[in-house]
Order: sequence, then C-alpha cells, then structure tokens
Amino acid sequence: MASVDAAEAVAAELEAAGFRDVCFSVPNGAAEGLAVVMPSVTDTAVYFDGSRACDIAIEVYSKRASEQQAMDEAGAVSSALADMMPESANGSYRPLSVDAGFMRPLAWDESGLYVWMASAVIHAERKD
Repeated sequence: MASVDAAEAVAAELEAAGFRDVCFSVPNGAAEGLAVVMPSVTDTAVYFDGSRACDIAIEVYSKRASEQQAMDEAGAVSSALADMMPESANGSYRPLSVDAGFMRPLAWDESGLYVWMASAVIHAERKD
C-alpha cells in the first residue's frame, strides 16, 4: 500500500489558493509559516475486496507575529479545507468527503509568535 500523501495534497491546494510559507512542520523559533501535518490515518471499515474506508486527520497550524493574522489565516484555511477535495498524487487514497473541523488558538513557546490551528478529516477509501 502506498504511503498516504494527504498532507502533500492539502499543502498543494493551499499553495494554489494563494497561501504563503506552506511547510510540513511547525517552524521553530522566530520563523513564521503555515504547517500542514497529518497526525493519523484510521481505518473505519475493511471490505471483502480488500478496500478500506478510512479517516485521514489533517491539522494546519498558522504561526504569525500578529495574533489577528494567525487567527484570520486559520479561518481562511478552515474555509478552504471545507471546500477542497484533495486528490492523492500517488493513488494511495480516494477522497469521498471532507469535514472541516474547528479552529482554535494554541499556547506556544517563548518566541512571542501566535499559533492558531484549523483541522479537517478526509473520509477516504484505500485499496491494497
């Protein structure tokens, strides 16, 4: 089974939508950025033909110098997540639907920057 490339697919769609500084880990120190991470892939059903229904969790962290900017960007990302259907480039999954979750502020380190998170779950099908 191919590695699930949902974080890469979401990052590509966010970049295409005009978001800047997109990366795959939350920047350390004073660096700003928009990080896309995939914390889990959970099988929800396994079918006779070997296909699996799964939920792919996606979290997007906006780390910015301005709390308003981080909050606004997380809100825009949440809206974008609700409207996207991120396709797998390597065929590892077939998206069925996307549920955009909540956005919320996160406590962060002493860098003085603000972090807000937006989340989504991609309901998908995988086949070995």
